[in-house]
Amino acid sequence: MDRVLAIIEVSQKQRFIFSSNKLSQNIGASIIIREITEVIPKEYCSEEEVFFIGGGKSVYEFDSEEKAKEFIKHVSEEAIETYPGVEVFMALQKYDAERESVLDAVDRLYSNLEKKKSIRRGSFGIQGLGITELSKNTNKPVVVGTDGLSAEEYAKEKAARSKKQKSAYKDLLPEDERFEFAMEFEDLGGTKDTKSYIGVIALDGNRMGKKFTHFRDAYAKRYEQVHTAEEMYALNTEYKKAYRNLSETIEAVYREAVRETNNEMVGRLDDMYEKKQLTKNEKDGILILPMRPLIAAGDDICIVTDGRIALLYSEILLNKIQTIGDEKLADIQGFRFEMRACAGIALIPGHYPFFRAHELAEELASNAKKQLPDDDAADTCVLDFHIVQGEIEGSLSEIRKTKYDSSRMTAKPYFLEAPRTFGEEDKKKIHTLKQLKDCIASLTKADVGRGVLKEYRDALTNGEQAMRAYLNEKRMNKILGRFERGLAFDAIEAMDLYYGAKESLK
Repeated sequence: MDRVLAIIEVSQKQRFIFSSNKLSQNIGASIIIREITEVIPKEYCSEEEVFFIGGGKSVYEFDSEEKAKEFIKHVSEEAIETYPGVEVFMALQKYDAERESVLDAVDRLYSNLEKKKSIRRGSFGIQGLGITELSKNTNKPVVVGTDGLSAEEYAKEKAARSKKQKSAYKDLLPEDERFEFAMEFEDLGGTKDTKSYIGVIALDGNRMGKKFTHFRDAYAKRYEQVHTAEEMYALNTEYKKAYRNLSETIEAVYREAVRETNNEMVGRLDDMYEKKQLTKNEKDGILILPMRPLIAAGDDICIVTDGRIALLYSEILLNKIQTIGDEKLADIQGFRFEMRACAGIALIPGHYPFFRAHELAEELASNAKKQLPDDDAADTCVLDFHIVQGEIEGSLSEIRKTKYDSSRMTAKPYFLEAPRTFGEEDKKKIHTLKQLKDCIASLTKADVGRGVLKEYRDALTNGEQAMRAYLNEKRMNKILGRFERGLAFDAIEAMDLYYGAKESLK
């Protein structure tokens, strides 16, 4: 019984989403990817023909090659006509559902897709005719009547201002019509006449590839016991349903975690506004929230926030993923792993290139993941962050080497908690968020003044010997000297950008 698999994937997603420094266009680009991989395809197939959707790609199954090709034709035509600038790849794979496992068919489908990507021809477009105005952002011809926007920019803006945007993010909003997400970076918050930061949070699930491989291997063993066409067809049908259920459950875990984090943050806003730690942003009775989900595709999450709540937001979100994930995934056959994630937070000034900010956030998340023990039983959540002081910086490894004394001047990354398999000696080698918050709280409680902390930070920068000399000179060994160099430096650097940390010792 022949079946045909079809895959749709948006290529170069990061470039497409983050190439603009306008939040509305970043939002619009994220909406467009969702439209192409999730919404448009469903106009040309039945619910039963959906294999799975997630992470900027989707797979479908048809009972004939003719149907599959017709499906690809309609989806590609609508995507190209409606959304200029986006790069979409599609591939097909035929298999016999009574003689072959769908596991092998999916592997061949991905192989076909990769071959298409590897032989992609250079894309060309009219960049201008000498008499055309070019967009300041993309250097592409401006579309008449779009206020200086190229076709790609205009499509992104249109998607961001449409009903599609509200429907895509509605389930992530607190259940109160008084709240809306920001559409521009300046709407995230900031306080007049103070140095403001934007928090760019990149979050990724731990060992997701290994978890899906474990799930696949559990079924592969069952395929070894198949002897008849009826058994093969039945197991293929079961696997497709199970895989789709797993993908949808993981998507649900992360979206619920984001929603619950937003709910918890909303519960703290009044206190932040009252203490003037954030500036309230109301428009026509609607409160614009100081956080904005940008990407929520499976375990791939990107959130932008007012910089002062980015660390707290990340801490809450990681905890929510852990508790919600463990509950929802507990009963899925062949998938008994704890749900953990790592986060990278780039804290940037408003003028900083957004594409580079997101790259840095992803580098930080990747660095956090490198701290995970090899033992799967020791899985945990880890967080890394960096505060950009204004200039465009190099890679994270270059930053840590040149500005942080090859990481000796920082205790980052931070574990939410030590892995349960760690002994006392292992625990001494890592740092937790509680240690960072306790250090911030202690330095605040010491009430030594901003000038002293600034001087101490400079001493920390100059090395261990300079640090000890400063402490002896100022007679502050008991007040400041009980924290190791890297932890103290991180605490001073982050103390105004970690809401709630100053009350950690209470």
